[in-house]
Amino acid sequence: MNKQTQPMDWEAAMKATEANASIAAEMAERMAGCMVGMLDDLRHHGQQLSRLEAMMKEMATKASAPPPLPHRSLPPLPARRSPLLPVITAAFLLGAAFGGFIASW
Repeated sequence: MNKQTQPMDWEAAMKATEANASIAAEMAERMAGCMVGMLDDLRHHGQQLSRLEAMMKEMATKASAPPPLPHRSLPPLPARRSPLLPVITAAFLLGAAFGGFIASW
């Protein structure tokens, strides 16, 4: 029932901690280097953006606006009427009546 626990190997634990700490330090250095590179890129892109904005403002002031077109109102569209629609409807009704008359024989 009573299990004896092994005494902790403090020397091995300290060596493992030291190895992990050195790996963490290397990763932190890499991350800091990447952050510096990213901030340099951000500053560079910010300068480019500022130059582009200045160029766009300069172009906007130089370019004259086109003259406004006179507003011409169009006449209202005429009501669309198809003269064939009543003829087609009458022909269909006459055909149906004739078909019904012939079918009743």
